[in-house]
Amino acid sequence: MAKLTKAQIAANQAAAQLASLNNLAGTIPANTNIMLPSKDKLEAYFKQNKLDDKTTKQIVDQYAGKPLLDTITKAMPTSSHGLVESIVALPEPLQAYMVQATGLENPAFGKDLYSRASKVLPFLQAAGNVDNYNVNLVSQYESESAALAQANSALTSGDRSINTSAKVGSMYTAASTAENTLLNWGIDTPELDALVTNLAKSGMTNVGEIMNQVRQTATYQRAYAGLAEYNAERLKNGDPLHMAMTENEYRSYTQAVQGAAQQYGNMTLNQQQIGQLLKGNVTATEFNQRMTDIGAALRNANPQVKALLKSEFGINEDHLFHYLAHGSLPDMQRQVATAEIQDFSSRVGLAGLGRGQAGSLADMAKLASTAGNQGLGYGVNQIESSLTNAARDVSLTKSAPGAAAPTVNTQTLIASQLPGFGGINQVAAETQVQRAEGAKVAPFEKGGGYAENAKGVIGLGSART
Repeated sequence: MAKLTKAQIAANQAAAQLASLNNLAGTIPANTNIMLPSKDKLEAYFKQNKLDDKTTKQIVDQYAGKPLLDTITKAMPTSSHGLVESIVALPEPLQAYMVQATGLENPAFGKDLYSRASKVLPFLQAAGNVDNYNVNLVSQYESESAALAQANSALTSGDRSINTSAKVGSMYTAASTAENTLLNWGIDTPELDALVTNLAKSGMTNVGEIMNQVRQTATYQRAYAGLAEYNAERLKNGDPLHMAMTENEYRSYTQAVQGAAQQYGNMTLNQQQIGQLLKGNVTATEFNQRMTDIGAALRNANPQVKALLKSEFGINEDHLFHYLAHGSLPDMQRQVATAEIQDFSSRVGLAGLGRGQAGSLADMAKLASTAGNQGLGYGVNQIESSLTNAARDVSLTKSAPGAAAPTVNTQTLIASQLPGFGGINQVAAETQVQRAEGAKVAPFEKGGGYAENAKGVIGLGSART
């Protein structure tokens, strides 16, 4: 029998150790769960880190000894992203425990969070319980992997047939895990499946590194437009565990904004537009409000309101998305409400209400909606109701031929209904309107008795001669 070289002996030894570790990591308990730390472990950790008793009790009661669940499948995490997302979903004190206990903070396990998670997950699954998990096994696996790589590198002219089953198994596991991730991300195309297989065959068995290669492809960047830029900005000075958006979170975000766009604006967004929203830090909740307050109002507006929005604010219905994505929500609300109020005041006969005055009324509409936690439409309706009341006395702003000039204008009529409008005291405005109503009554029509108007009896009349 030929004598083995030192490199061959080292390779065989490393391969044997890796095979043993792979067998250990591949043995998953029958209950197929990863149980969170016990009550005693958590209480001791929280006490050491000076967490208050109330928070400690809440976390222990809710999580101690319970399964760690993937946020999507609601089962044991089976991918590095699933593991990270399941930990992110925990309260921050428990997150800190899990990161420390599992070794996710150890840069020796990988250069990024997801590559570390891919190393940790098999051993965590095999342990079935965080209390039983041994982080040193991951360190040993990394050490033996490095030893095997070094030994294989030394075999530049020797017997290359020492391609151990452990190495082949690592390739298969990496490719299988990466392909499952592609399926979960909704981009399991033949092109990307082939890329993953070729990367694993070339020796790239770190799933995190494989998926980072996938993230460089045009297919990924089309499907997750804006995500890389968003995360780069978020992670500039932050903690990736708390701040990075995962692909699954991106898909949830996409569904939320698409639903709002279709429901309230009859719009279908493309992935580039979704990327614009994300890079502009427009949350799904805020986009929903933009669509209900702005998109729906603009789509349903009459031609006069649309013309005002276009002429006064440059808002073109044909470019609604650009407006919704890049504008400031308070400014949008004010502009739409201003145009609606201007149009309404003109239709009920309150002439001469300019953009500035309508803008003041729009601010009142926003306050009215905020006070009752209602939409902007509710506040505009309240203002329009007051304008309707004011319009009943619009005849007071005009004078008959030969009569004295009117003492009331549109601004005074509105101020009598809305406190503070135009800086006019409401009581003073009401008094001025009442006097104008009394003066409007011709003496030969009423004689002595009560003076009346559309609001009812306003006071004693007088017989004038």
